[in-house]
Amino acid sequence: MGVRWGTLIVHSLYDGVVHWYDRVYDGVVHWYDRVYDGVVHWYDRVYDGVVQEYDRVYDGVVQEYDVVVQVYDGVVHTKGKVYDGTMPSYTLVSKFVLG
Repeated sequence: MGVRWGTLIVHSLYDGVVHWYDRVYDGVVHWYDRVYDGVVHWYDRVYDGVVQEYDRVYDGVVQEYDVVVQVYDGVVHTKGKVYDGTMPSYTLVSKFVLG
């Protein structure tokens, strides 16, 4: 009977220690998970803010570039119309003069 009680006491102490260790471990892991999730959430918010700002700047630059290209195309198109308009008369004059 003494051996059984001794074994029971040892098991009870062991279970108490293991249970206490598990609770402490779970608490630490839970705390770590909360801290990690907070840091990751903060990092994601900062990253998203930076990416969003980069996208806004990039879109602004691209829009400005598009405006410059449109202006350039307008100038070239206008210059081309003037050039195309004078080209036939120049060709006719050169053919007439040069034979």
